[in-house]
Parts: sequence; C-alpha cells; structure tokens
Amino acid sequence: MQSGPDKEVNEAGLTRVDNSVLDLSYIREDTDWRQYHKLMFAQINVNNDHPDDYRPPRIDPLTDGPNATYDLDDQTLRKMGEEFIEVAYRVFNEDQPFEIVTVADANTLVINVVITDIRLAAPVEKSRRSYNSIGGTTYTESSGSLVIAASVKDGVSGEILAQALDRGAAIDQWKQNTQVFNWGDMRTIYRNWLTTFKNGLMRVTAGSN
Repeated sequence: MQSGPDKEVNEAGLTRVDNSVLDLSYIREDTDWRQYHKLMFAQINVNNDHPDDYRPPRIDPLTDGPNATYDLDDQTLRKMGEEFIEVAYRVFNEDQPFEIVTVADANTLVINVVITDIRLAAPVEKSRRSYNSIGGTTYTESSGSLVIAASVKDGVSGEILAQALDRGAAIDQWKQNTQVFNWGDMRTIYRNWLTTFKNGLMRVTAGSN
C-alpha cells in the first residue's frame, strides 16, 4: 500500500521509516511525541515460532543425541521475557528522559514486544548428548539469533503509533556454547536493541513539532 510517490504505508496506517537503523520501522505521521515521557512494557511474548519458510537445522542422533532439540522449553522462554524487562530497566535508567511505569496514562507509550524466530547455533545444551558426557563440549561461532518485534501504542486510546522489527545476533566469535555464554549473548542483543529503540524515541520526541 502506497501513500504518495515515495511513502510505503502498512496495514496499521503507519509510514515506513527510510534508512532506519532497525531492519524495519514504521511510524504514524503527525504524532505529537512531545507529550510522552513514560513507557510501559505491557507484554513480552517469547515463543518458538518461525516463518513458514523456516527449515530447522538437521539433528544427528549419533553426535547430537536422540533427544536433541532446537526448541526452548516454557521455563526458558519465560526467563527470556523476564531478562528483557531487567535489561530495559537498566537501559531506561534514572538518567534517561523516559520513566518506566506499570500504569498507563495520557503521557505513556505502551510497548508490546514479541521475541520470536529464535535460531540457536546448537541444540539446547541439556538436550545434547555431550551435556551428560564427561568433558563433552560444543563450540559454535555464535549462540544464534532472534527477532524482536515491538508495537508502540498511546496509553489512553490504544492507537498504534509505531512498529519496529529487527533480527539481533551476538558478535561472531568461536567459543564454547553453553547456557552461560548464551544468556550473555542474549542480554547483549537485548541491550543493543533497547539502546537503539531508546535513541529512536529520543530523536522522534526532539523532532516533533
């Protein structure tokens, strides 16, 4: 859907942001962003979903083990959501122009986040044959990647004001693939995304007329 010769508008009526730092960003034009100085992270949905064209990595029963899987269990998915909120509080700290709140009002941007299409570089650690082997280790070039998608809404009307989507991955570096390293990589992805998101909010707020 197009609006004007150069503007792409999505189904929510948002205009695509050219040269966005994130993979994909849309924003509602003519929004007065100056009124917003509070953020509420309302929902953090972490899931094992993938796009229809996704092909999971092949699992070798001999080397990986018969129970190896690339799907994270519910407990890990919940923890990933909790970790996102913890990183958000560190990024949006008291030195920043936005306050994180739990109740929305007219000055609040309500943010819903979906963390999805999680692609691990190796099967889940506890599911691998090497996990129970003495001295068994797995080395990978990175922990993998994931997609973070967010929608930003007005705290009173619920109108969608912006949407953003980005695939994040830790810096490629060969290392032992364990839960300790994986969680560290995940927090780095979260921190990078939230910092980019915060800087975008600051720019759009400063640029509002």
